Formats: sequence, structure tokens, C-alpha cells
Amino acid sequence: MRIVQAAEIAGIRAIMVHAISEEAKRFYEKYGFVASPVDPMTVMVGVDRFWIAVNREMKIMPAYEMMVAKGGLKMLPFDPAHPPVSPHNHGGAAIMGVGTMAELAKMVPAPAGRPVLDKTGLEGRYSYVLSFMPLSASAAESESDSAPPRFVRRGAACRRA
Repeated sequence: MRIVQAAEIAGIRAIMVHAISEEAKRFYEKYGFVASPVDPMTVMVGVDRFWIAVNREMKIMPAYEMMVAKGGLKMLPFDPAHPPVSPHNHGGAAIMGVGTMAELAKMVPAPAGRPVLDKTGLEGRYSYVLSFMPLSASAAESESDSAPPRFVRRGAACRRA
């Protein structure tokens, strides 16, 4: 798929490969590549030989929604004079930085074990420090739907979507 997109953008009409052995050359020829008239170990094929089929399907999957907590936002807008300070962490993990809520929502899925949707409606950049104890992948899947949010920090919370 990427090679077809690159070909369309750059106007590429063929793909050339230098085979490192006769065995490699036979492999490429099996898929329609032909020997170059200039160098017999160079094989080529037109990009029109690539047939791409795309299958899109909707999939329902568990996710978290990141939203402003009931008590209101306690995160501070980013101030270069006061960068975020890492808290003393007792064996857990932390995500610390400065960014938009959308950027934060993109970083949280790895430790959260599922996608995080930004539902805060907040604009601008904020300083944040998230301290948490990561769950194993099997523990994340076995959580019940009534489990409390796994991330709550300074007025922003993630809950099950």
C-alpha cells in the first residue's frame, strides 16, 4: 500500500531490485519481475502490477474517556517559568510533560492498556505529572466494567467509555 502511495506522489512507474543471487532473482521473477536489459541481476516490475484491496471494518473495543473531573480542573496552564516537577515515586511509573489534552490522550494508551479518548474540551497547553502503578496486560483485560478509573490526577480523570 505504501509503495503504491509513494509511486502516485513521486510519479514512479516501476520498481527495480538488484537480486543478490540467482535464487533471489528467481524469487522475484516468480512474482512477475523481469530482468533489466542493462544488468541481468537487476529485475523490475511496473507498479501497475500491484493490486491493492482495502478492507475496513468497524470494531467495538474498550476505551477510556479523559474528561474534566467533577471537582473541576486543577491542572495548570503551561508556564515556562514553572516547569512540571517529578514527584517522589515509590516503584510506580510516571508520565510528565507539557502538551495539549489531545497529546496527553495519545501518550496514555500504552500504560492504560486501551485507547484514551480526549473528552475534556480543553484548549491550550498544560503541565502534567501522572503517577500510576502499571497493570499487566492480563490484569487490564480482566478488570470489571465497574472498576474505578485507573488514572486520576489533578482534576482530569480517565474512565471507561
